[in-house]
Amino acid sequence: MNYSKLSYKEMLFLYAFLRQMDLSLDRSRWTSVKELQSYYLDRISPEQMINYLNLKLNFSSEDLDHLNAPTENSFKDKLKLFFNKNLLTKQEATDLYHLLLLFDQHLKSDSKEYTVETEGLRMDIGRFYSRVLKPRISRRSVKRLMKIEHYEQNRLIKTTELKKVVPKDFFKP
Repeated sequence: MNYSKLSYKEMLFLYAFLRQMDLSLDRSRWTSVKELQSYYLDRISPEQMINYLNLKLNFSSEDLDHLNAPTENSFKDKLKLFFNKNLLTKQEATDLYHLLLLFDQHLKSDSKEYTVETEGLRMDIGRFYSRVLKPRISRRSVKRLMKIEHYEQNRLIKTTELKKVVPKDFFKP
């Protein structure tokens, strides 16, 4: 089984970005996709995140061809994941890539309303960051990231800006 090692800061960043995507999609139910697109114009876009993950996780074209291929975790694999929480399996990394790609396609689409497929995407994003990334992050960090900024957020609630959890190498070419 192949693994991708990430730093703790990168795990926090992925968690925060996916949470922002989830909350933004949830709030976009009552507005148009154009407004959501304009929100992401001056923020980190899914396309930037995809490029960053391509550099960090070294995806090959054959990895992306097998996005839905089931893999079995052996006892040794599960033990390795349990003790080293900064590892993503190849399947988890490709699932993450696939979710980012679908969100990017949603933002670039000319769809005008919130659809059942959009809700499915939102639920998949929520499942991924809560089941895969959240157990690998400390409770204190999760508590801080639960208040991440997002589209159509309540103006009275104090939020955490995404730029506070961006890794230093994110904007490097």
